[in-house]
Amino acid sequence: MIRLILLGVSILLLAQTAMFTEEARHYLSRVDRLEGEKVALDSNLYANNSLTISERTAISKQIPAFRESRTLVVRMIKPTSDKRVFATINGAKISDFSRGEVNLTVYDGDYVEIDCSELKIPAQFVVNVSGGSLSAPVDGLLIETENNIGTIGKIKFK
Repeated sequence: MIRLILLGVSILLLAQTAMFTEEARHYLSRVDRLEGEKVALDSNLYANNSLTISERTAISKQIPAFRESRTLVVRMIKPTSDKRVFATINGAKISDFSRGEVNLTVYDGDYVEIDCSELKIPAQFVVNVSGGSLSAPVDGLLIETENNIGTIGKIKFK
């Protein structure tokens, strides 16, 4: 039994010592064998149209995620036809308040704000949550802002 153990340890030491040479490593190591193989063709592949990613791409125009979503309705109490007042989700402009209210599709963890920085008069908004399915923001939240950004906050599902 001891001879078998000594034989195994000596074979292991011999194999590890042989790994110091480049030629033996190529035959004994599977990783080194695969390292030299070509995976793709040598020719350069180019797309016909280059991909351009824009920071201004609206979230609502992106492919819908497979995540659970909720609808948030934000109403302006004294609406103006000014298109410079808009709602943002995660910093991206979604919709303006020219019709008095905005329906927002939100996901858990989104950060929602109302940008009134270009509006010179005070503005008030009411946030309505359909079905009470959100723990934050609460239904009926009143936001007042003047020439500033009003924060609705981070969306949290129940």
